Amino acid sequence: MPSNGWGRIAGDVDALLRQPSARERFQEQTRQAAQERVAAVDHLARREAARRAFTAEHGAWYGADELPERPGRDFQHHLEVFRGSAKLPKGRKRLPKSSHNAPAKEAARALALWRGKMRPFFETAREQGFPAAIDDVLQDNGVGLAAGFFPFEFQVEVWLPERMGPENDPPIDDPLPVPRRPVTLPEKFAALAAICDAHWRGAVKIAPWGATDDGGLRVRPYAGGRIQYATSLWYRDLVEAAGTLDESDLPIVSSWLQDVAECLAGDGDHPDGGDQDATKSRRKRGRRPLAPTAAEERLQILEDWNRAKEAGVSKKEFCKQRGIKTRHLKNIQDWERHRRDASGD
Repeated sequence: MPSNGWGRIAGDVDALLRQPSARERFQEQTRQAAQERVAAVDHLARREAARRAFTAEHGAWYGADELPERPGRDFQHHLEVFRGSAKLPKGRKRLPKSSHNAPAKEAARALALWRGKMRPFFETAREQGFPAAIDDVLQDNGVGLAAGFFPFEFQVEVWLPERMGPENDPPIDDPLPVPRRPVTLPEKFAALAAICDAHWRGAVKIAPWGATDDGGLRVRPYAGGRIQYATSLWYRDLVEAAGTLDESDLPIVSSWLQDVAECLAGDGDHPDGGDQDATKSRRKRGRRPLAPTAAEERLQILEDWNRAKEAGVSKKEFCKQRGIKTRHLKNIQDWERHRRDASGD
């Protein structure tokens, strides 16, 4: 048995796995945490794209154009950096000798020589969508500039609605190393599963997406679906992170272990061997109250859906990216409606 602190945590997780259906519950919750992580990344990408599009449409070139007055109290100042590349003006196949084949920063400074040409670039990039970047041009300026491409970088300022601000973006940091934010119950399951798979030698891995013949973690091929690929890759990276944890995080992870143990005890048979039939009969009298963590997860889904809807995402696409059925989303909306009616809100 490993003697370090993380080895002891892994051993405690292995002991939990001996409970009925515990392994399946760990796998199920870990898959849910991975799907929520992928959905959060997709949501963040949509928010960034919406923020960039809004800035392109309503913004002013920083340092050259005057920003209009603030539209209202619920708007905040925002500065966005746009990078890309554009074809040089006709008849100008090379940059000035001082900047030709220079590093990207030097080439960007040379753009000041063509301030009069900047506005057309800005308008063209606005129509095509920011950033209109050509990676090989930015990586190899010599080849790009010789071919007649000019890399550009400029800032655009705008009065941005507060709801679109970066401070309202969803967190996308992983549960390991321990983040400075509340961690959901599925993330606690996933973190403990990763710690067990990383530190507990000789045991059958939890491996929600399966294991290879040599005992490694399986990553689903991209051809089998982006979500399966992304979630399985996320878990593999989480296990790698679990192998390099600092022991200063042990107290927090130990509290996660207690939460997961209590959750498993509540899902399984009566822990003290009491009258199980009486317990079942009591449950039949009414619906089992929703756990606080489950209610928080539902509210988070609704919040993500409202933001996605504002960004123009359809319900079908949102549910597909979130890994849930549209019927499930409708049930959550009905649940929230009944909850508000019951509270009188």
